[in-house]
Amino acid sequence: MAAFTARVLLYDANPGRPLDANVKLLARGYHCMTAENADELLNLAQSEHPDVVIINTNPGDGEETITLALKNVWRDRAAPVILIGDHADVERRARALNEGIADYLPHDYRDVELFARLRTLVRLNTMQEELDRRIVTAEQYGIKDTVAASPDVEIDDEKLVVIGDNEASNAELAGMIGEDRVALTTTVDHEVMSALTTTNHDALVISYDSSGRDFMLLCQDVRNNSRLFNLPILVVADADSFEDPDQPYEAGVSDVIHRPVDGEELRNRIDSLVTQQRYRYAMRKVFADTMRPMTTDGLTGLFCHGYFHENLAHQVADALKWHKNLTIALFDVKNIAQFNVDYGYVAGDLLIRQIATMITGLLRGEDLSARYGGDEFIVALPETPPEVAEVALRRIASVIGATEFAVADMTEAVPVYLQVGVASVQEGDTAEVLIERAKADLK
Repeated sequence: MAAFTARVLLYDANPGRPLDANVKLLARGYHCMTAENADELLNLAQSEHPDVVIINTNPGDGEETITLALKNVWRDRAAPVILIGDHADVERRARALNEGIADYLPHDYRDVELFARLRTLVRLNTMQEELDRRIVTAEQYGIKDTVAASPDVEIDDEKLVVIGDNEASNAELAGMIGEDRVALTTTVDHEVMSALTTTNHDALVISYDSSGRDFMLLCQDVRNNSRLFNLPILVVADADSFEDPDQPYEAGVSDVIHRPVDGEELRNRIDSLVTQQRYRYAMRKVFADTMRPMTTDGLTGLFCHGYFHENLAHQVADALKWHKNLTIALFDVKNIAQFNVDYGYVAGDLLIRQIATMITGLLRGEDLSARYGGDEFIVALPETPPEVAEVALRRIASVIGATEFAVADMTEAVPVYLQVGVASVQEGDTAEVLIERAKADLK
């Protein structure tokens, strides 16, 4: 089955400055749909299941027209919207709307900026769709009190970290952001990493001077930390700071703002990044709310076999209908039977519980993990290409295999040997067929 990176709906309402993004989207594996007018935009948003909607605005359009279109897209599909237009006009529209705008770009955006935003919003949409499925599955178990599927997010108490080589420039930047929103201003890298890894912060802002340190190494350190992988990083730099404008994005930067800095633009961009980050955290909490005694395994706290199977059936149906990726993996603990003989079933249960916690900790929020049998675990990774999933899943097996587990009353650490079988959805699959293919792949 040919699967897309994501489904993108384009509405180009500005013939004077057309997007011309179709070919670029297709080249990166996106399925691209085009609306010719606002009515078609609403119809396609409802019928064609876009993951992200991109609207290229025309300054001549009435505010009421574009506002109505955006609100209706959000109401009918809840797909995140990227708004593109003249710089001041886009910011004005973004401030005027209370819902539906996930991000915005000026007309002179670079391709790397658009695709960086797309990756983030596609991920958020994946989380939203998986949450919707889990709520439907939970209702099959009589659970009807799950909190709202689209949690409200407040950013009034956001806390940021600011770093740069020049203390005066850092202080000026912090003043533009708002002193009450900046928890730390520093010139020292290790102070940043210490603050970010010990206390929750909402974003990192870097004042970049091409004649000073290369803060891209700091960005890479942040991204290599599993706790900080999704932390928004905003770089403030001169327009000619990077020979290759893609360099900061390749190092893990979320966005770049060029000097001279407009304070309102800076605050708007930070607000957008922090809102997306907090929405991601809020979604994880709602995910946890679907885990109840009747849907979970009593020993591990993971979802039970039945819940996983029901939800996987929905995932398979959606993946086939909308040509999306879906990959699952079965983990089999090979030495648990002998471990139970040697040390007893109580010790075996403790070990199983630790393995379950570790598997879940190495997955994303939208990934579904369950105890499939006595010594088997199963996970589903929605909208994840086979080649990406294969690497991630086998890495989980190798990390657990390299871990020495401690079990109460035992003087020696316990090694664990995992087999893993991976399968991705294909045309004609059912949940049962997909699971059997993963079992057949165990090695």
